[in-house]
Amino acid sequence: MTMSNRLPAIRPLPLTMLALFALLVCKSAGIVYAATALLQSATDGKSDGRAPAAPGDSVRASDALTGLPARLAPSPAGPATSQGKPGAAPASAQPPASDEHELADELARQRQELALRSPAADARDDVLNTAQSRLQQKLDDLAQRQKAVDSAESRRADVDAETWTNLAKMYEAMAPKSAAGIFDVTEPRLLVNIVDHMNVRKAAAILAVMQPERARIATQMLALSQSNARPAPVASGESAAQTAAAKPATDVQSPTGQ
Repeated sequence: MTMSNRLPAIRPLPLTMLALFALLVCKSAGIVYAATALLQSATDGKSDGRAPAAPGDSVRASDALTGLPARLAPSPAGPATSQGKPGAAPASAQPPASDEHELADELARQRQELALRSPAADARDDVLNTAQSRLQQKLDDLAQRQKAVDSAESRRADVDAETWTNLAKMYEAMAPKSAAGIFDVTEPRLLVNIVDHMNVRKAAAILAVMQPERARIATQMLALSQSNARPAPVASGESAAQTAAAKPATDVQSPTGQ
């Protein structure tokens, strides 16, 4: 038996196809791994603030897996990331936000402004308080003066009322004819004040014996004083003014029209 009868003949076509299939599987695995690494690098770069990996890195990674020679000149690898994977250089670090520092500076500035305004505000408050105290003092003085004036007027009114009452009593004690002779020459306003404080019957008796013209003027003025709502005299019964007002007033003249 010869060697050719014991070993089968080697067919190169199946072996070539098998080798090509294995090479295709390796290259496909390298491409998938490179794409996965590229996506992972891009995701990590976005989360960490770094730029995504360059396409050349994925090609070199696939070449290293497949064992093929590099088609491009090798470039220096970037610094390792926090996960230990090669990647691009980190972007320039931005200064941290200083919101708290700005807020603290603003508060300090406001405190300084308030400290500067405080003396001026205190001075204005002192001026206002002084002016207010002076105004209140003047108001108190005016109130006291008003009370004094009211008291003086009240005393004067009491004195006047007492004076007219005493004069009325004096003429009431006189004879009607004698009192009428004095009333005929008395100033009309004084006459009205005296008669207004007299007893009604005694005043009527005096008016009856007075000169007719003088009696008419006195009656008219008594009616006018009654129309001005003067208080009733302190006398028993009706006053002479009320009696005169009850009569119809005709031909009214001015008190000075004698």
